[in-house]
Amino acid sequence: QGVDVDYEKAFSLFKSSLSYQRSIQSAEAYFYYGEMIHYGIGFSSDCATAVSAYRSVIEKGHWIKQLDKASNAYMEGDHILALTIYEKIAETGNRLAQMNAGWICDTM
Repeated sequence: QGVDVDYEKAFSLFKSSLSYQRSIQSAEAYFYYGEMIHYGIGFSSDCATAVSAYRSVIEKGHWIKQLDKASNAYMEGDHILALTIYEKIAETGNRLAQMNAGWICDTM
């Protein structure tokens, strides 16, 4: 049977998922958001916005593993390693890493 196709709802859900900076789901959301815009699924095609979304997939995909590594180090009590990783990522302009590095510094 399946479900009714609702492109507007799908687009809205993908767009709302973009705010989850530290997750593979965010990268996937950017990909599908880009696909919908690129191919004009339910909306007009917009190449520039699609390229921006695809670029975000690449940027997020590169840092997600490092952000997870920093988070795991922090949770395991290795705050120095976590801070070192967050600082490295923060230098690239990643807001989540900047915020976490600052928080660790404030609590040490």
